[in-house]
Amino acid sequence: MSDADTSPPESLRDAVASLWRTSIGAKENILDSTAFKHLKRTCTDIYLPIEGSRLRKEPTTSARPDSLLSALDNFFRWNGAPWHGVCGPGPTEVALRLHRAFLCSQVSRTFLVPLDRLYLLDASAHHHQKLENVAFGPNEVTQLTSDKLIHRIPHFGLKRFGQRYEFPVQELGDRCWLITTVQEDAGAIWKRNRHGVLLGLLNETMDSIGKIPVFRSALPSIVEEAVLILLLSFIKRDSELIWKPFGIPWTYSYTDDPFADPRRAPDPSVLSWTLTGDPGREFEVSDLSNLIALADRDIQALRQRWKKLHSLQDQAETRKPILSPLAVHFFLKAFFEDGIDEVIALIGCIEALLLLQGERNRTKLMTRYQNLVNDGEDYQGLDGAYRLRRTYLHGLAPPDAKLTFHDLARARVSVATAMDAYLSLASQKADLERTDLLRSLNGK
Repeated sequence: MSDADTSPPESLRDAVASLWRTSIGAKENILDSTAFKHLKRTCTDIYLPIEGSRLRKEPTTSARPDSLLSALDNFFRWNGAPWHGVCGPGPTEVALRLHRAFLCSQVSRTFLVPLDRLYLLDASAHHHQKLENVAFGPNEVTQLTSDKLIHRIPHFGLKRFGQRYEFPVQELGDRCWLITTVQEDAGAIWKRNRHGVLLGLLNETMDSIGKIPVFRSALPSIVEEAVLILLLSFIKRDSELIWKPFGIPWTYSYTDDPFADPRRAPDPSVLSWTLTGDPGREFEVSDLSNLIALADRDIQALRQRWKKLHSLQDQAETRKPILSPLAVHFFLKAFFEDGIDEVIALIGCIEALLLLQGERNRTKLMTRYQNLVNDGEDYQGLDGAYRLRRTYLHGLAPPDAKLTFHDLARARVSVATAMDAYLSLASQKADLERTDLLRSLNGK
């Protein structure tokens, strides 16, 4: 923006100042006041004619809401205003923020993902001290107290939307979080709130009605990528342990777009808790029972995995992806599943990773796997996963049959090892198409 663009028009400054004066001692709903209606008209007069402004004409529909009213209401909740009982920025500063909000083209969205039960230790420190954070790409894994968490979110802005939106910082402190921020197109204001979803459905093309995507991720794409790297980095080969270093019961996000609706507050009760204290005086604290110690070399390896993944994704922008999106999808689906469902997802991952369209040859898959991983134990683990699927999927086992931790761990490790090795191989042979890369694993 130029200096002229960042300076709000005088009519906007006057309208905001008038609204501030009207709000002092006002008994009516400020949104119904003459001053607020004047501000709406002023915004329409200024920004509707500007090409590229966020005040764009909405699709015509009989259910069209007053999106400008909703957007302005949100704006004053996020920024604070006298009628919200806030001694915040004055009308001059608010007019400037409002002007910039109408003209901005990009906004940021921050995802907060609880890594339930995880506790990171610094293996390089004496006595394995707490590891405060690990950064890789735009992501950060960090352990936050309630006092630190309150500074990571727009806490007071959320409170002004009401109790259902107030982030429960006290209950969610002392936990490990994955935090990542992405840039989004700001878009028209009617697309940035709950009404935008309705309008999107009303204007959906006939070709899309009655159809669903082939697969839908459980996580936002940027979070999915970060979780993939964490799982590959935290894997344990101990066959007596369950390889699930953390749980993800929900994801939460907020945006710096002052016109957007907030997300509802997450539910702390679905996270893991444990009791502590003297008998009869117990109280709940966060369950931090999954201890993972990371040395400097482990952190560097984690960051290298992230770089490899994104080097492949950068290539996918100009040609067919060398890493199948379904391989990533099924790998993470296995993380959210248990028992035979997890085994089936793991096999889906390895087949999406190492087979081409039209190939159904398991012998070819196992040959590629062996040439990729070159580990007899992992080869046997993958072969065992196929035996488990054949045994349980086709009803050959009794209904009360149980899977052992040993069997599941071998299946998980075998697939995770292949995914990790594939990232390395694909980044080394970046000039090859996926078809040529997989055929190079056929051997002689």
